[in-house]
Amino acid sequence: MQPAKKIIIIGLIMLSLLTTSCWNSRELNELAFVSAIAIDQGSEPETIDLTLQIFKPAEMQSDNEQGSGSSGSKPYYNVTATGQTVFEAIRKVSHMIDRRPYFQHLQVIIFSEEIAKTGLAQYLDLLTRDVEFRRTSFVLICKDKAKDVLDAKTELTKTPGDSFEHMIKKSANASLAVGINLLEFGQRLMTESTAPLASYLEFNSEDKSVRLTGAAIFKEDMLCSILNEKETRGLLWLIDKIKAGISVVKCPNPDCPKPDGKVSLEIINSRTDLKPEIKNDQAQFHVKIHPRIRLGEQTCPCDLSTPDKIEDLKNYLIEEITQEINIALKKSREVNCDIFGFGEKIWQRYPKYWCDHATKWEEEFPEIPLEIEVHTHLEETGMSIKPMRSLKK
Repeated sequence: MQPAKKIIIIGLIMLSLLTTSCWNSRELNELAFVSAIAIDQGSEPETIDLTLQIFKPAEMQSDNEQGSGSSGSKPYYNVTATGQTVFEAIRKVSHMIDRRPYFQHLQVIIFSEEIAKTGLAQYLDLLTRDVEFRRTSFVLICKDKAKDVLDAKTELTKTPGDSFEHMIKKSANASLAVGINLLEFGQRLMTESTAPLASYLEFNSEDKSVRLTGAAIFKEDMLCSILNEKETRGLLWLIDKIKAGISVVKCPNPDCPKPDGKVSLEIINSRTDLKPEIKNDQAQFHVKIHPRIRLGEQTCPCDLSTPDKIEDLKNYLIEEITQEINIALKKSREVNCDIFGFGEKIWQRYPKYWCDHATKWEEEFPEIPLEIEVHTHLEETGMSIKPMRSLKK
């Protein structure tokens, strides 16, 4: 055999040995799959209570074979440990269970409002440093104890962690909540211009239900204010995160037999263009919003298909969008938190101006003028042109 062929054969043998090695493999029956993390203030000074929600594979398999919930047992369990750091608390949990906690399936990270007010950076360091934690896990702030939320009642999902993930995605798609994951929170935290955000939820201890009620605003890494649902949608309009939704406006005909009737306008999608401008060494912003809508429902027995009534509906929607933006802007200015990324926009377009004003941006932000311009586009009125009651006449 020629020497060159011997070298090739030996090389192929060595390569096959390398590709079949399992030096970093983990057996599934040795892992405890974590779906959610809750972090609360500990009872002792400078400590935290960390709760992990862990899948119970046997229960989940039994439910899949017999039908959800047929086994009568929860397909998960929660375990809590106290530590001075997140890493220490996780290590303590690993000694309390018979498997090693595994975080590649982590869906949500929940902080209590109490601990969020003290600053989250120290608790996020491990979660962003270690490669095992998913950067797509959602960050949530809970009004009360975070670990209590992990016992929330779920009907259509296996675990509360899974339920929260679906809830955030659905609410974000309906423009009712912000869906901020670990990566996005960290990116906002690392910038000098844009304040971090997180989803905010409330837990009802009586019926164990959970509801997303707005967004949490942070100054640096400390919770400083809460946006309600209306203010949250104003935020979403400005940061170009409106995907769909419903706007309810009044009936545009004052002579209608039912003048207190309402009209539901469905938002199909929207586009936001936010541009900064520097005039006389003063920053100002101009926003253009282009929502596409359709007439989804009306409770007043009036013909809204005429051009003048359609124009009235558009104007009512413009008023509502403008109001939502202004109340969100007002709340952010009250706490001097640029949640809209105004500073980021200036840095991108006017880097020299930003360098000169970055250190005093917190003082300048509340005074930045914003001009709002909304252009609505009514796509359709559905299969019926006139309301049912007017058709009966």
